[in-house]
Amino acid sequence: MRAFRFQMAAGLGLLVVLLLSLAWVSSAEPVRLSAAAPADGSAVQTAPGEVVLTFGGDQGIEAVFLRVAAEGGQEVNRGPARVDGRRVLAPVRITGPGTYLTTYRLTLTGGGEVSGVTAFSVGPPGSAPAAAQEESSPGHEHGFEGPMNVALLALDAVLVVGSLLLVLRRPRRRTPGR
Repeated sequence: MRAFRFQMAAGLGLLVVLLLSLAWVSSAEPVRLSAAAPADGSAVQTAPGEVVLTFGGDQGIEAVFLRVAAEGGQEVNRGPARVDGRRVLAPVRITGPGTYLTTYRLTLTGGGEVSGVTAFSVGPPGSAPAAAQEESSPGHEHGFEGPMNVALLALDAVLVVGSLLLVLRRPRRRTPGR
């Protein structure tokens, strides 16, 4: 019985160390849009030659989708977007005034995603669009994705196994006369 208690205490100690290390790893700053040029909700007099989005956070950018489109949905990208460190640059060809939406989706090195929309307008002052609402999500995580999910699944497994062992290994009471 002592060996079983020692094994349970050692397993619990190992689980605590694992949970603390996973909590430390998952405390990394999430990737978020920190700046846009042209700025979200701004009006510019002269059409830009490129749209630049700058991101903050600890994870790297693995893949990027960035589309700049006019109000009618006509794409104005002049080529594919490229990643330069923490910045994503997209060359554009804007020929007239109007409101333009920049839609982006980043795939991060940790497997998560960040997406959102920004808006700017080209034309006289006072024609600025309402700032687009940023939709930033760390990804759609289920099951084994993400260190906290793995830690919680490991804790569940240890608790289930420990409970079963306690039920199966408990001492049986002997009744006198048998």
